[in-house]
Amino acid sequence: MRLLRIGEPATKVAADVRAGLTALGRGSSDLGGIALVDVRPLENGPAFESVLVTPHGIVIVAGIDLPGPALHLEAPLYGQWKADNWPLVSDGTAVNPASAALAAAEELTRRLNTLTNMAMPVGLVLAVGPFVERVTPENPENRYVRIVHPRPAALRAAIVDLVPQDGLACTAEQARAVLRTLDPTVPIQPDEVLKGEGFAVGVAAYAHAGAPALAEQATTTPMQPPAQGHKSNARGTAQKAKAAALAAAAEAKRGPQVNGAQRTPAGVDDDAPTDLMPLPPPKQASPQRGSQVRLLPIAAVLVVVAGLVAAIVMATSSSGSDEEPKPTPQAEQRPQRYAISGVEFTAVERWANDECQDLTYGDVQALIQKNPCSQIRLASYLATVSGKQAAVSLAEIEFDDPKHAKQLKELADKPGSGGAADAANMSEAWPEGKLTFHNALYRNTVEGTSVRLVRVAWVGEETSSDDKLLDRVAKTSFEVPVD
Repeated sequence: MRLLRIGEPATKVAADVRAGLTALGRGSSDLGGIALVDVRPLENGPAFESVLVTPHGIVIVAGIDLPGPALHLEAPLYGQWKADNWPLVSDGTAVNPASAALAAAEELTRRLNTLTNMAMPVGLVLAVGPFVERVTPENPENRYVRIVHPRPAALRAAIVDLVPQDGLACTAEQARAVLRTLDPTVPIQPDEVLKGEGFAVGVAAYAHAGAPALAEQATTTPMQPPAQGHKSNARGTAQKAKAAALAAAAEAKRGPQVNGAQRTPAGVDDDAPTDLMPLPPPKQASPQRGSQVRLLPIAAVLVVVAGLVAAIVMATSSSGSDEEPKPTPQAEQRPQRYAISGVEFTAVERWANDECQDLTYGDVQALIQKNPCSQIRLASYLATVSGKQAAVSLAEIEFDDPKHAKQLKELADKPGSGGAADAANMSEAWPEGKLTFHNALYRNTVEGTSVRLVRVAWVGEETSSDDKLLDRVAKTSFEVPVD
């Protein structure tokens, strides 16, 4: 799951939602897709903590701030909520704190169905906080809605429950259409990125035109329109024009498409309804009148002229240097093995983010909230030494002030003070999925404005904190790159 932050958090529980989404990791092995974070897709509606566009469906995540933590939350969708038997009173005529989110989710569902001509299943997660131990009723009143406190495991389970795990996949172009509908300024995602997140690339459409309407799928009880009075989400004309230009450039870069062909996977009946509806295919020109026939070559000339203009602009912009632009290094182009002081390190996963507090925990997270960092880089390695393998988890945290880096190092040296997430655990890239780092050995170092947190543990055997060979691996990992 790739996260794209759009706006500012609208609720206090938004931080927990971001942490839960970050823990999903990237790639399509479990939950692929693109998550727009802190997005306001309806001009007069509330902001959502996130809208997840996955290959098999869309999940809206709306944050609900409760007055305080609760052990038991009674949360009927269309009735009054109670926190530890205390009724929660809503503003105005809303029957409960989720009424506005439910109405806005239904309106967004209709909007997506109308503007994209698609019928992907849409689910809603109501993320309640600051803390809730148990939510009732346990059996959902609406099969498209879940109410959870967004701990990573609970949020993942809710999303998995709402998104079909099989069936036909949304295409990359359909995904871009949905993302542009949600926010016209969202960066255009290339085919390579979307393919890595599980979207189908290189096919006209995987779905059938007979799919049921989105509103028919997601609506079981009529809801009121979204609450008015919220700040408008309208973007400037220049921003929309820029987004449209980027979209046109992305379309031109992909080259001509095969029109009119529709692919049906083996074993699927053409007449069987599915959960997806393709974008409408381009209409074929009908040579009934001479004027209609003459428009086609004119349009072709315009396309050629537009392509020549784009080529001239690109050539002009790059003519200031004799060297050809170098491609951005990809993960596959990075060195995967390093031999340092008799220890061989094999890269497993790397991760970079500027949301440091979302990737840390405990006292370390609390200090970073007080002294924000500029970037956090995570890396996971398998280290081989003396015929044994160790799992190495690295976190390098950058600050603007070296004093803050020194403070974090001193705090991290104390047992039980917390630490940072493991890159390979977030994407389950370890050979056996996830590692617990039980009884791991911790070592930390600081250099200027950068702090490196290290934890190592043997793979397949018990780990002791006074293991000299493991201590050697930990200190050698100070020299291993994290990016």
